[in-house]
Amino acid sequence: MHIIALGDDGIPKEILNLENFEIRSFAALDKDKTPELIGYPCFSQSWGPEFSFLTYDPFHVYRFGATATSEMTMDLQLTESYNRKNYYGWAGPECSEDIAVVLHPPGGGKPVVMDAEKAKVIFEKH
Repeated sequence: MHIIALGDDGIPKEILNLENFEIRSFAALDKDKTPELIGYPCFSQSWGPEFSFLTYDPFHVYRFGATATSEMTMDLQLTESYNRKNYYGWAGPECSEDIAVVLHPPGGGKPVVMDAEKAKVIFEKH
């Protein structure tokens, strides 16, 4: 994904270049009223018994720079708070196949994020 902006001189400048990114939305997440770009940097995979697990693929939140042609940057604080509120939990910004989202934990409850090997053991016991 490439995001291009035009400066005052009319020359286009690339302000963001990501190999993989699925846009979820643009939303103003902080008090500056400028919308942030929210999306998935990875492709989620289902696995496990009855596809009960997802790979850990958190949202990333990108902030526009100070000017129209400033580079966009991932905001780690907004990324964490957005994931805690809108995803299954937080285990850092990196996508991982070693971390699982357990969609239907034994005994019920909401989905949880945990080590993939521990998730397998829990399901083997039930």
